[in-house]
Amino acid sequence: MWSRTMNRNLVQRSLVCFQNRNIHSSIVCHGYKHQTDKGAIKPNSKLRTDLNKNSDRFLYNPKNEIPLFGYDDPDKFGSLNRQVSEPEPDEGDIADDEHYRNIPLRRDQLSQKRYTDMVKRFIRDRRMKEAIDVLEVRMKEDRVKPDYYIYELLIMECGRLGYTKKAFKLYNLMKKRDLRINGQVYAALFSACANTIHPSVGLELAKNLRKSLIQNEYIPNEIIYNTMIKAFGRCGDIDTAFQLVDEMKDRKLLMKVHTMNHLLQACCSDKAYGFRHALIVWHKIYHHKMVPDIHSFNLMIRCTRDCGIGDTDEMRKVIANILQSSQAAVKLRSSKKQQVLFIEDKPKKAINAATNEGENSDLVEQSGLKNELASKSVCDQMPNLLTKLPHLGSVVKLSMVQTPEDRLMLLGGVKGIIDEFEETKVRPNVKTFSQLLYTIPSTREAEHDLIQQMRYMRVRADIDLFNLLIKRRILRNDYDGAKQVLNMIAKVNLIPDIVTYGVLAIGCKTREQAQEFRERLDEKGIRLNNEILGALLKNATFIKDYDYVNDVLEYAMIENIKPSLRFTEILGTFKNGRYYKLQNNDNNEELAKYNAFYKVYKKWKSQMELTGLSTDEVKKLLYVHPWGQLKEAEGEGIEDVKNINTRRLWKRQRVLKKLNSSCIEKIHSQNKTHENSERKEPTENPEQTNKK
Repeated sequence: MWSRTMNRNLVQRSLVCFQNRNIHSSIVCHGYKHQTDKGAIKPNSKLRTDLNKNSDRFLYNPKNEIPLFGYDDPDKFGSLNRQVSEPEPDEGDIADDEHYRNIPLRRDQLSQKRYTDMVKRFIRDRRMKEAIDVLEVRMKEDRVKPDYYIYELLIMECGRLGYTKKAFKLYNLMKKRDLRINGQVYAALFSACANTIHPSVGLELAKNLRKSLIQNEYIPNEIIYNTMIKAFGRCGDIDTAFQLVDEMKDRKLLMKVHTMNHLLQACCSDKAYGFRHALIVWHKIYHHKMVPDIHSFNLMIRCTRDCGIGDTDEMRKVIANILQSSQAAVKLRSSKKQQVLFIEDKPKKAINAATNEGENSDLVEQSGLKNELASKSVCDQMPNLLTKLPHLGSVVKLSMVQTPEDRLMLLGGVKGIIDEFEETKVRPNVKTFSQLLYTIPSTREAEHDLIQQMRYMRVRADIDLFNLLIKRRILRNDYDGAKQVLNMIAKVNLIPDIVTYGVLAIGCKTREQAQEFRERLDEKGIRLNNEILGALLKNATFIKDYDYVNDVLEYAMIENIKPSLRFTEILGTFKNGRYYKLQNNDNNEELAKYNAFYKVYKKWKSQMELTGLSTDEVKKLLYVHPWGQLKEAEGEGIEDVKNINTRRLWKRQRVLKKLNSSCIEKIHSQNKTHENSERKEPTENPEQTNKK
């Protein structure tokens, strides 16, 4: 039957065809009769038969179409090109078409658990690029919808590595997919902001994330608050970090030492007033009846090394408040002890009570005398603001406190810190003494005393501590003392590493010392790396020795060592500086040395493929981004499971640590009884025993 849609199509086509305009008018005007009752439109039956017979005459045919006016005349308006070429298909469209056509079978797809196991294995083996490819490539090819747990694993690892950009990209994908976002994801995002290499970017992202939490009316828990304090503190926003601690108090959340440690990290970021803030936080730990751990001590020493006291007037007010609060705490403790004694003696007889009260009053008077004597002796001692009962000792002026050594004296020196370790029953580690090394006076006597304190606390030194000691002595031109450190390394049965030789290279001030240093390394079979060559080149350019610089460049060409960005900058500044100075100087001998150096320099530049490149292009070529290793996959030949033997050993050690000494003794006793029973059993024929 003739439908209404066919009539509509016929009308539309007749409008385009110029020669069928009369037919269009007849169809529209005479082909319908209006009904007054319902308002519906019905076609005329007579006209329908005429249309069926003569349909070939007026149906739309592009071959019979007459061109519009002005098609061939450029002076007339309305010229259109009726021939339109079809566009060629895009490669991306073809790839998407094939992607959606070739749908894999259900049996070829893996389960969600197997995908998560793959991600966990790559994360465990520190292959971040492959772990991300499981989500972005493998699951996309297999047409598997990812679960929230895979996103959570990847965001947590990106947060630990400081890969902020990728972590927030995955977080936005989770929101687009409407996946469940729990507290672990928020904590990982804030830790990504804390570990980022760009503090300004991390601070901005942390602020935006906190605003979104407030808008969504999400109530953070203790873990999220701790990570927020860490993020804002490391990025330099100390006010927000302290404000978050106040929010934890208002919401009655439990604050532990970890919270205070994050505040100490925030104090370390303020180089001008950090030491003053750190003292306030340290005594807040004692005020809340917490016990500082090893991280608290290390962070406090770090603030002493890196941060200043700021304004001396404000520092005096802070010290006065600390002293008043400590004295008030002592009075409260003494009053509580007297109340306890009074309550215990109450049920006794009156005579005994009277005698006990007299004895208690005598004890209180004796304790008061002791405190007065202690306060008098304290004035002649070293100040100590680190203990629960701080005192200034014999400090004259706070304006004299400028260096890390002076700030360490306010904490009682090395001895005061060691005494605080013993009082809190915390054992120091190597990191503690490595940081103390930069706060003590730069003398051999002070360094010797620090090593004696390490022996007293039974802390074993590592090679990094000795490397710092060598560098410290070389920077103050104590080369004999640096050589003595090598003997100390041999006595402790440690082996020098490549960092040790890199620090020793700083002391090669002349060309002869550098040649002797290279000969020693050649005897030991050690190859110079880029950092050692950079130290030698810096010394050579500082003394302006052309032969020394040529030796370094020739060694780099022989060993084919690719330069770093710092190496090229030092070499470029030396070349430009010597060139501009020789333009105003007529010294022929120095000019000949410069020409010889320039030939070696051009040869080195051509071998390193740096010829014809500008400084910006060289920077782009040699700059290594910290996130570059996370964007590149591992090379071929990397096994799927790394260090399986050491992993089993670590697992065994973790299990043994969980066992108590009593359990271990029971196991040993059972083994001994089992061995004794086997020995007492009579043996049968030797042939049977051999078979067994």
